[in-house]
Amino acid sequence: MKKIQIIIFGAVAVAVLGGVFFFTSSNGIGGGTLPKYKGDAIENIGTDLFIAEIPKDVQEKYKNELSDLNEGLKNTPDNIDLWIQVGIIKKIFNNYNGARDAWEYAKIVNPKHSTPYYNLGGLYGSYIKDFEKAEENYLKAIEIDPTLGYLYLGLADFYENFYTEKADQAIEVIKQGLVVVPDEPSLKQALEHYENLEK
Repeated sequence: MKKIQIIIFGAVAVAVLGGVFFFTSSNGIGGGTLPKYKGDAIENIGTDLFIAEIPKDVQEKYKNELSDLNEGLKNTPDNIDLWIQVGIIKKIFNNYNGARDAWEYAKIVNPKHSTPYYNLGGLYGSYIKDFEKAEENYLKAIEIDPTLGYLYLGLADFYENFYTEKADQAIEVIKQGLVVVPDEPSLKQALEHYENLEK
């Protein structure tokens, strides 16, 4: 069964919408109209065994970038792009809780931005394995930006390959997307894929 590949270029974001998160440290970031960030320390890459396989120069490059991001967020904690990048780097090091914390806070910074929800969907679904939260965030992303075809692809792929008891809903998600954006080539291709699976 061929899995639909979804390649999303650009930034990815995420934030808290309900639930309890076990943040590990306060970084003195936030305040004013934003709550204090109490998540995984921005400069922490994590402790995953995979890190040992990453070349030292690459590790240093990303550590330096996290340090710069930390300084930037002290001055502009409402910069969603910086939070997005923090999460991306942490995810590179398999620091999924750290990525979650950064992306959850990014969603607080801008709750009307679909990308945080979309990426939380992927993180919760593919890595943290909290399927209810994954579904919730995918659906919220679509609610915010219903004309973005890749959001439907992400949810359909999640149903097909992870939340398999709802695999039969994947094709309905694609059909829903085609009602909104009927000329989207990727959705047409996805519909053909799912129709072939049903034969």
